[in-house]
Amino acid sequence: MEPVIRNIKDFFDGTNAARMINLADNPPTCTLSYSVIPPEGTSAHHIHEWEHEVYILQGSGTLICDGNEYPVKSGDAMLIPPNVDHYTLNNGGLGNINRIEINPLIAAQSGGAKNNGGQGTGEAPVIRNHSDLDQKSGHVLISSKDGAPNYVMLHNDPMQPGAVSHPDTGGHRHEWEHVVYIWRVQPHWFAAERNIQSPKAMPF
Repeated sequence: MEPVIRNIKDFFDGTNAARMINLADNPPTCTLSYSVIPPEGTSAHHIHEWEHEVYILQGSGTLICDGNEYPVKSGDAMLIPPNVDHYTLNNGGLGNINRIEINPLIAAQSGGAKNNGGQGTGEAPVIRNHSDLDQKSGHVLISSKDGAPNYVMLHNDPMQPGAVSHPDTGGHRHEWEHVVYIWRVQPHWFAAERNIQSPKAMPF
């Protein structure tokens, strides 16, 4: 099976979210989108029965969940619980917010949330910055321990020119898929990986 590889330059029109991995690709677990929130703009304001995970590539602002405000910035991973009224406001004064969003398949299969918010459960989001990770012990940003039911979010620091992943083994094989986003030339790697109890292989 060949991997699906897409570049945002070919899919992002500057306004609407780019559906980088979508239902047409037959993903078994999740989809991936890329979007930009301009200064003083917001993401969609809604509530829905599924969770989703967001990573802030660039910029800063405020995540509002059930009326509570949480500052977010570049490098932050967010797990937004299901049934929470939420949106992100770009009020950080650092230009655009660039972000990726990972959703379980039900989000696309149902046509997305068709509302402008509502009464939520009050459950708080999980927010964790990649700079807080101990790269020697692992690179999991969001896991099942945080309440993620479908997939985990991973982060790897930039790879130096000429570097390869898994140099000792020449790669790896496993029964689950990865959804990966590469940020900039010396890439930071982000991945959504199917949520299993004790993964033995990581994507990089």
